[in-house]
Amino acid sequence: MLQSEFGLNEIDEDFKKCVNDFEIRLQEFNQEVLEFNALAYLRRKKSDSNSNCSFGSVKTSHMVNVTVNEVCRSKKTTR
Repeated sequence: MLQSEFGLNEIDEDFKKCVNDFEIRLQEFNQEVLEFNALAYLRRKKSDSNSNCSFGSVKTSHMVNVTVNEVCRSKKTTR
């Protein structure tokens, strides 16, 4: 996308900065949703086929706020 939409190539400093920032945001996101992922995994593992273990209504925006500068826990969630 950086190449086709913005005309950046891998040797451009802006390309490197975008990729670096993306990797940082991805790490922040993964850290913020780690608890939820663990809970979902354990509930699914524990549940039987008849139980009501559904996370389909959970939205990422309810858990985290994602901006260009940071990923942080949403004020809608509590620990």
